[in-house]
Amino acid sequence: MNPPGIFLLLAALSATGLARDIASSDAVVLEKRFFAAQQKTRTLEAAFTQTISAPGLASPTISRGQLSYRGPDDLRISYQVPPGELMQLDAGTFTTIRTGRAPLARPAGHPSARALGALRDILRGTRPPGDMQVSVTRQAGNYLVVLVPSTPGNFQPERIENTIDADTMQLRSMSLTLPRGTVMRFDFSAVRRNHVLPAATFRLP
Repeated sequence: MNPPGIFLLLAALSATGLARDIASSDAVVLEKRFFAAQQKTRTLEAAFTQTISAPGLASPTISRGQLSYRGPDDLRISYQVPPGELMQLDAGTFTTIRTGRAPLARPAGHPSARALGALRDILRGTRPPGDMQVSVTRQAGNYLVVLVPSTPGNFQPERIENTIDADTMQLRSMSLTLPRGTVMRFDFSAVRRNHVLPAATFRLP
Protein backbone atom coordinates (compact mmCIF):
# COMPACT_ATOMS: atom_id res chain seq x y z
CA MET A 1 0.00 0.00 0.00
CA ASN A 2 1.59 3.25 -1.14
CA PRO A 3 -0.66 6.20 -0.21
CA PRO A 4 0.18 9.62 -1.58
CA GLY A 5 0.57 11.10 1.92
CA ILE A 6 1.78 9.64 5.21
CA PHE A 7 -0.84 11.20 7.35
CA LEU A 8 -3.58 10.36 4.90
CA LEU A 9 -3.76 7.14 6.91
CA LEU A 10 -4.73 8.98 10.06
CA ALA A 11 -8.18 8.85 8.54
CA ALA A 12 -8.20 5.04 8.68
CA LEU A 13 -8.88 4.80 12.42
CA SER A 14 -11.94 3.32 14.07
CA ALA A 15 -13.25 4.16 17.53
CA THR A 16 -11.54 1.06 18.90
CA GLY A 17 -8.20 1.95 17.36
CA LEU A 18 -8.35 -0.65 14.57
CA ALA A 19 -7.63 0.50 11.04
CA ARG A 20 -10.50 0.70 8.57
CA ASP A 21 -11.11 2.41 5.24
CA ILE A 22 -13.17 5.59 5.24
CA ALA A 23 -14.37 8.02 2.60
CA SER A 24 -11.58 9.67 0.63
CA SER A 25 -13.09 13.09 1.41
CA ASP A 26 -12.52 12.48 5.14
CA ALA A 27 -8.96 11.38 4.44
CA VAL A 28 -8.25 14.59 2.55
CA VAL A 29 -9.57 16.69 5.45
CA LEU A 30 -7.24 15.01 7.94
CA GLU A 31 -4.25 15.22 5.62
CA LYS A 32 -4.82 18.95 5.14
CA ARG A 33 -5.24 19.42 8.89
CA PHE A 34 -1.87 17.86 9.62
CA PHE A 35 0.07 19.71 6.93
CA ALA A 36 -1.62 23.00 7.80
CA ALA A 37 -0.50 22.62 11.42
CA GLN A 38 3.08 21.66 10.57
CA GLN A 39 3.60 24.17 7.78
CA LYS A 40 2.62 26.99 10.12
CA THR A 41 5.58 26.11 12.35
CA ARG A 42 8.18 28.77 11.62
CA THR A 43 10.24 28.11 14.76
CA LEU A 44 10.11 25.51 17.49
CA GLU A 45 11.95 24.80 20.72
CA ALA A 46 11.45 21.79 22.95
CA ALA A 47 13.14 19.82 25.67
CA PHE A 48 13.89 16.26 24.67
CA THR A 49 14.96 12.94 26.08
CA GLN A 50 16.92 10.81 23.63
CA THR A 51 17.15 7.06 24.14
CA ILE A 52 19.52 4.96 22.01
CA SER A 53 19.42 1.17 21.96
CA ALA A 54 21.86 -0.81 19.86
CA PRO A 55 23.28 -4.29 19.49
CA GLY A 56 26.25 -4.53 21.82
CA LEU A 57 24.94 -2.00 24.33
CA ALA A 58 24.23 -3.60 27.69
CA SER A 59 21.54 -1.00 28.38
CA PRO A 60 20.06 1.99 26.52
CA THR A 61 21.98 5.27 26.50
CA ILE A 62 19.85 8.20 27.67
CA SER A 63 20.66 11.83 26.86
CA ARG A 64 18.76 15.07 27.41
CA GLY A 65 18.84 18.51 25.90
CA GLN A 66 17.16 21.15 23.79
CA LEU A 67 15.84 21.01 20.24
CA SER A 68 15.73 24.19 18.15
CA TYR A 69 14.11 24.38 14.71
CA ARG A 70 13.84 27.26 12.26
CA GLY A 71 11.97 26.39 9.12
CA PRO A 72 12.52 25.16 6.62
CA ASP A 73 16.10 23.91 6.99
CA ASP A 74 17.73 24.60 10.36
CA LEU A 75 17.58 21.95 13.10
CA ARG A 76 19.85 21.83 16.14
CA ILE A 77 20.08 19.25 18.92
CA SER A 78 22.02 20.69 21.87
CA TYR A 79 22.82 18.22 24.64
CA GLN A 80 22.79 19.08 28.33
CA VAL A 81 23.58 15.45 29.21
CA PRO A 82 26.31 14.98 28.02
CA PRO A 83 27.04 18.73 28.21
CA GLY A 84 28.44 20.73 25.33
CA GLU A 85 27.73 18.26 22.54
CA LEU A 86 25.47 19.03 19.58
CA MET A 87 24.20 17.99 16.16
CA GLN A 88 23.09 20.59 13.63
CA LEU A 89 21.54 20.21 10.19
CA ASP A 90 20.98 22.97 7.65
CA ALA A 91 20.29 23.06 3.93
CA GLY A 92 23.73 21.81 2.97
CA THR A 93 25.69 20.64 5.99
CA PHE A 94 25.41 18.23 8.93
CA THR A 95 27.71 19.25 11.80
CA THR A 96 28.52 17.33 14.96
CA ILE A 97 30.49 18.47 17.98
CA ARG A 98 31.76 16.07 20.60
CA THR A 99 33.49 16.98 23.85
CA GLY A 100 37.17 17.66 23.32
CA ARG A 101 36.95 17.38 19.52
CA ALA A 102 36.85 19.88 16.68
CA PRO A 103 33.53 20.28 14.82
CA LEU A 104 33.00 17.66 12.12
CA ALA A 105 31.09 18.83 9.04
CA ARG A 106 29.58 16.45 6.47
CA PRO A 107 27.15 16.96 3.58
CA ALA A 108 23.52 17.13 4.65
CA GLY A 109 22.82 13.96 2.67
CA HIS A 110 25.40 11.88 4.56
CA PRO A 111 24.02 8.64 6.09
CA SER A 112 24.90 9.88 9.59
CA ALA A 113 22.38 12.72 9.11
CA ARG A 114 19.41 10.47 8.35
CA ALA A 115 17.93 10.63 11.88
CA LEU A 116 17.92 14.43 11.97
CA GLY A 117 16.75 14.55 8.37
CA ALA A 118 13.72 12.39 9.16
CA LEU A 119 12.92 14.48 12.22
CA ARG A 120 13.18 17.71 10.21
CA ASP A 121 10.90 16.32 7.51
CA ILE A 122 8.15 15.70 10.05
CA LEU A 123 8.60 19.06 11.80
CA ARG A 124 8.18 20.97 8.55
CA GLY A 125 5.38 18.78 7.20
CA THR A 126 7.37 17.14 4.43
CA ARG A 127 6.71 13.56 3.41
CA PRO A 128 9.79 11.33 3.72
CA PRO A 129 11.10 10.31 0.29
CA GLY A 130 10.24 7.02 -1.35
CA ASP A 131 7.35 4.59 -1.08
CA MET A 132 6.30 3.62 2.44
CA GLN A 133 4.32 0.78 3.97
CA VAL A 134 2.26 2.47 6.68
CA SER A 135 0.22 1.24 9.64
CA VAL A 136 -1.82 3.40 12.01
CA THR A 137 -3.29 2.68 15.45
CA ARG A 138 -5.04 4.77 18.09
CA GLN A 139 -3.51 4.84 21.59
CA ALA A 140 -5.48 6.90 24.13
CA GLY A 141 -5.16 10.52 22.93
CA ASN A 142 -2.52 9.77 20.30
CA TYR A 143 -2.12 8.29 16.86
CA LEU A 144 0.82 5.93 16.32
CA VAL A 145 1.94 6.10 12.69
CA VAL A 146 4.53 3.51 11.66
CA LEU A 147 6.37 3.92 8.35
CA VAL A 148 8.56 1.25 6.77
CA PRO A 149 10.28 1.93 3.41
CA SER A 150 9.15 -0.42 0.68
CA THR A 151 12.77 -0.54 -0.51
CA PRO A 152 15.36 -0.22 2.29
CA GLY A 153 18.33 2.01 1.61
CA ASN A 154 21.41 3.38 3.31
CA PHE A 155 20.13 6.96 3.33
CA GLN A 156 16.92 6.50 5.30
CA PRO A 157 15.79 4.80 8.52
CA GLU A 158 14.46 1.26 8.28
CA ARG A 159 11.44 2.14 10.42
CA ILE A 160 9.93 5.40 11.71
CA GLU A 161 7.35 5.52 14.50
CA ASN A 162 5.60 8.85 15.13
CA THR A 163 3.40 9.46 18.15
CA ILE A 164 1.04 12.31 17.23
CA ASP A 165 -1.41 14.17 19.44
CA ALA A 166 -4.89 13.34 18.14
CA ASP A 167 -6.25 16.83 18.87
CA THR A 168 -3.41 19.11 17.79
CA MET A 169 -1.74 16.80 15.22
CA GLN A 170 1.62 17.72 16.72
CA LEU A 171 4.54 15.36 17.23
CA ARG A 172 5.01 13.98 20.75
CA SER A 173 7.74 11.46 20.06
CA MET A 174 9.64 9.85 17.23
CA SER A 175 11.47 6.51 17.16
CA LEU A 176 13.84 5.66 14.32
CA THR A 177 15.29 2.24 13.60
CA LEU A 178 18.54 2.74 11.71
CA PRO A 179 20.45 0.19 9.62
CA ARG A 180 22.26 -2.43 11.72
CA GLY A 181 19.70 -2.34 14.47
CA THR A 182 20.29 0.94 16.28
CA VAL A 183 17.07 2.54 17.59
CA MET A 184 17.00 6.27 18.41
CA ARG A 185 13.94 7.67 20.19
CA PHE A 186 13.14 11.33 20.92
CA ASP A 187 10.47 12.26 23.49
CA PHE A 188 9.49 15.95 23.50
CA SER A 189 8.19 18.25 26.25
CA ALA A 190 7.91 21.98 27.04
CA VAL A 191 7.28 22.75 23.38
CA ARG A 192 7.26 26.40 22.25
CA ARG A 193 6.25 27.38 18.71
CA ASN A 194 6.59 30.44 16.53
CA HIS A 195 8.48 32.67 18.92
CA VAL A 196 11.59 34.68 18.06
CA LEU A 197 14.77 32.65 18.45
CA PRO A 198 17.98 34.38 19.54
CA ALA A 199 20.21 35.34 16.64
CA ALA A 200 22.97 33.02 17.87
CA THR A 201 20.79 29.90 18.11
CA PHE A 202 22.31 28.22 15.05
CA ARG A 203 25.78 29.78 15.29
CA LEU A 204 28.47 27.12 15.61
CA PRO A 205 31.35 27.49 18.08
